[in-house]
Amino acid sequence: SNQPNTENRSYSRIATFTRARYRKLSHPDEPQICPSGFNIEASGGKRFMRESGLPEALVSFLINMDAKLDRIIAQMSKDSLASYFPDELVVLDLSAAGILVQSNDIKPGDYLEVVLYLGEFPPTVVSGVAEVLRSGKDMPGVGKTFALQFTRLRDTEREAIVRFVFKEERARIRTEKFK
Repeated sequence: SNQPNTENRSYSRIATFTRARYRKLSHPDEPQICPSGFNIEASGGKRFMRESGLPEALVSFLINMDAKLDRIIAQMSKDSLASYFPDELVVLDLSAAGILVQSNDIKPGDYLEVVLYLGEFPPTVVSGVAEVLRSGKDMPGVGKTFALQFTRLRDTEREAIVRFVFKEERARIRTEKFK
């Protein structure tokens, strides 16, 4: 749904260091400009290609070409988004409820349309509207920290964030296990 999250749910949260782009909204109900379903999903053609009866060398070539095209499209999409979302945030903490960011250009009470880059392969872009709730400590040379709460986040976008957080948690657990 595209409505504010009125349920009282808690989501797993993970410390991260990633970039996001944003644009300030003139009011909380201003329509989003980042389209729904912007994510470039992997084509899913690998199984089809392997079962096609084509020679293995050709199948391998086509699968590699498909992966390269996905990377090119991802970069083009990032460049295109930067023209609509001119300002950048550093994301320090992420959950499906909100984000903790560093910035010098926002303040509590602002509403932002935020675009998060959650993965390169496959390219995963999540967008939603967030309210800047409060500011935190000032980090010299970087800016202040701000807590943002999502007020509009499509279910598919929320699910992508939850998947990202769980994937990152699993990777960290695996890393800790082998130390």
